[in-house]
Amino acid sequence: MHDPKVVAFEVKRPWPVKRAHTLGDTRFYPAIVRIWHVDPETDGTDRSCGRLSYVEGRPWWKHPRWHIWHWEIQIPMLQNFQRWAWGRCSKCGGRFSWGYSPIGPWSGGGPRWFQSERGIYHHGCDRSDMKPQTDSAKG
Repeated sequence: MHDPKVVAFEVKRPWPVKRAHTLGDTRFYPAIVRIWHVDPETDGTDRSCGRLSYVEGRPWWKHPRWHIWHWEIQIPMLQNFQRWAWGRCSKCGGRFSWGYSPIGPWSGGGPRWFQSERGIYHHGCDRSDMKPQTDSAKG
């Protein structure tokens, strides 16, 4: 099953971020506000609004991107602030630096006001990458 969310609009900031790469410097304009269209999945698929079967003859206001009752607004800088200010590692209790992407479950609820997310870890604190010990290795 696919994610029912698709980006409808992005409001990008007017000044670019410069990134150095081996092939040369690149610039991109990060989003200040991102508006998602969340399909209600009324027919059991993520296409019930017709976003993948758009017909050119349809009036502009019937396009799924204009279903404002299905919109979800995301402000990335606010999410970064919430994680920086209140986010804590579930193992060591340490804070996350600005813009850090911790390891966590896909089903997490995301940052909450004045509370840390549940089940997020620093990359060094998460031990899921280590092989489990067998009985013979325990010795």
